[in-house]
Amino acid sequence: MFRRILGTPSNAASQVRAVLPPGLVARLDLDKLALVPGSLVDATLRWRHTDLLFTVPLDGREAFVYVLIEHQSGNDPVMAFRMLRYVVRIWDRYLADHPRASRLPVVIPLVVHHNDRAWTAPVEVADLVDLDVGLIEAWREYLPRFRFLLDDLVGVDARAL
Repeated sequence: MFRRILGTPSNAASQVRAVLPPGLVARLDLDKLALVPGSLVDATLRWRHTDLLFTVPLDGREAFVYVLIEHQSGNDPVMAFRMLRYVVRIWDRYLADHPRASRLPVVIPLVVHHNDRAWTAPVEVADLVDLDVGLIEAWREYLPRFRFLLDDLVGVDARAL
């Protein structure tokens, strides 16, 4: 159901407007949001994740919006790492299609979580690294800085959705 609804660019644009800060939304040309065919989700995970990739102009440059819809009954404790892998796959594909590129396009990673319980897993890769609290700050500048947007639909009324 979510794939069918969010697969329509106007619906996906509405979702992006709802989760991104207004200052970033204003810089995206969401009227030109276009669905990219295919999936980046591993075949073994398709039963619990659905994904959609869109292109969208951002200040005249190509950018991507990657939406992963979470269908499982619990949180995925390593979702931040999984999302990082999907973003890297998008960049790998981009570089294969643009072999002379020297810069990577922006990828806006968004997880839409629909479950009975609120999301509690980390949304940032650095929070997955096994370090004591006192060491996190000492190592923070050397840890990957990747965070995904989370739209947790637990508190949203089904009729409003």
